[in-house]
Amino acid sequence: MSKQDKVFIFFLLFAAFTIPAIYLSFFNPLVKEYFNGSAPDWFSSLVEHIYPRLTTERNRFPVSFFEEKAMQIVVRISFVLSAFAVFIFLKKRFISFRKFTKQFFHGYAAYQQINILRILFYSSLLYFSLEFYNDLLVLSSIKVFFKPVLLLKITGLGFPSELLGLSLYVILLISCILCILNIYPVFTATTAVLTFLYFQAIFFSFEKIDHGYTTLNYAGLLMPLLLYQQKKNINSESLLLPDWPLKLIKLALCLCYLLAGLEKLFISKGAWLSPITFKSYLYLHQAPLGMQVLNYPVLCAALPVAAMIFQLGFISILWNEKLKWIFLPAGILFHIGTVVLLGISSIINPWIFTYLFFIRWDEIEPLKRLFKPMDYFSNRRRIP
Repeated sequence: MSKQDKVFIFFLLFAAFTIPAIYLSFFNPLVKEYFNGSAPDWFSSLVEHIYPRLTTERNRFPVSFFEEKAMQIVVRISFVLSAFAVFIFLKKRFISFRKFTKQFFHGYAAYQQINILRILFYSSLLYFSLEFYNDLLVLSSIKVFFKPVLLLKITGLGFPSELLGLSLYVILLISCILCILNIYPVFTATTAVLTFLYFQAIFFSFEKIDHGYTTLNYAGLLMPLLLYQQKKNINSESLLLPDWPLKLIKLALCLCYLLAGLEKLFISKGAWLSPITFKSYLYLHQAPLGMQVLNYPVLCAALPVAAMIFQLGFISILWNEKLKWIFLPAGILFHIGTVVLLGISSIINPWIFTYLFFIRWDEIEPLKRLFKPMDYFSNRRRIP
């Protein structure tokens, strides 16, 4: 490990420990002053710009609540800096880890694998978009409560008229269909994800955030890059294409689980793993099967621990692909469990649909024959 690397790691760790100290000694008193109405104007303006709703939320919760939330942000920044320092240390110190990081984004995927992924993904995006227009019509009756999220503020878009909403809905559906048929795939894929995100931004502008489409969003934003690799290499003699966009999609999906698990631990300060906490969730949601689980203390102790191991361990698929045959079925059980035990979400879950990116579809002969006609929409020879 070079001297520069050691200095950089030291700097990251120093910042990770210094930032909380600076916050506690300088900014934490300013937070208290803000709630007392005696904070400097620059600080009040900064806070209200970052979190506009705080002007009303400050009347709902005590100052201690917001102090804890602010500290959570600081802790997470320190965690990211520390994790980055550990990553650099492992990369410089261990040959196997360095080899993995170098090879991770330098792999290849079969041409037909990308074809099948395109068909499956945009079919799922089409399916989950079917009710968007009906949802938009329902929200139009309460648009007086519409408060645009940041994305809509930046773009200057408000609540759409009925004609505009219908037009964008049709564009979303047609874009998905055209992409499935491999017609201008990069353009239609980009159009599909942008309209998909627009509808979500509208739905989230009523002060209710739903994380159900998170993995679809990340995959959708990165899929055009994968399709561009396919288009760019359309005249190549090689049947293998650079798969770094596919690796990015897998990394994003794994990080969704990892960060969701860390979020639970950070917010609860570890109490999320307690059987008492799990029982309180079951009592809160009153799902029939969840109420039955309350009679089994062993399950109440084991299930939250198992869920946390799954969320934090899901990323290990990137290091050992064989582990996907453990974590993917575990993920299906995890999401079904949230439905039957807590009554949250639905069995047909977007998170589960994105598992398709971890499967080698081109190695499944019956599926290759099923999707073989779609190859005629591509301007290159088919994989035998």
